[in-house]
Parts: sequence; structure tokens; C-alpha cells
Amino acid sequence: TLLEATAKKADEDYVDNKGYELGPKGVLVLKRRKAPDVPSEVHDLKETIRKRMPQHSILEVLRNAEHWTGWARHFGPISGSDPKISDPVPRYILTTFT
Repeated sequence: TLLEATAKKADEDYVDNKGYELGPKGVLVLKRRKAPDVPSEVHDLKETIRKRMPQHSILEVLRNAEHWTGWARHFGPISGSDPKISDPVPRYILTTFT
């Protein structure tokens, strides 16, 4: 019953609907919709965020993430002993980057 009511309403509203039309072969074709205009406040907000948020390189982001989470500890030897390379954490960060 609900499907029949919806189909009947769609049939009745077809004439007034500007969203689609019958194509050359009699097939229903949806028209491309125009994107809504973006309010100027959106551009202002975007610019304010860009000014307040400093840019960081990928290496800085990886370094900060390692500092806060300590994920580089998983790069060490499986035995758990100290790695043989000097200053291993920056090398692990570079390895992750590459």
C-alpha cells in the first residue's frame, strides 16, 4: 500500500518536477543539479583556521606522533636488546617516512 501510494504521488508530481526529463529514446534522464552557493562565512572561517593553524612537515608530524605514543619502540630488535645503530629513533622515523 505504501509503495502504491508513493508511486501514485510520483506520477502526479512528474509534470512539475524539474529534476528529470524524458530523453530522446523515451527513457527517463536525471538532470545535473546545480551545486548550492557557498556562503561567504565559510570562506572567512576557512581563512581564520588557516591563519591559526601552523603548517607542519610530514617529518614533524611523525616526530610528534612518536614522542606522544612511542611507536618507534616496535622497530627495535625482536630480542628486546638495544639496537646496534646509534640514535635509532630518528632513523626509525625516517624509515617510516620513506
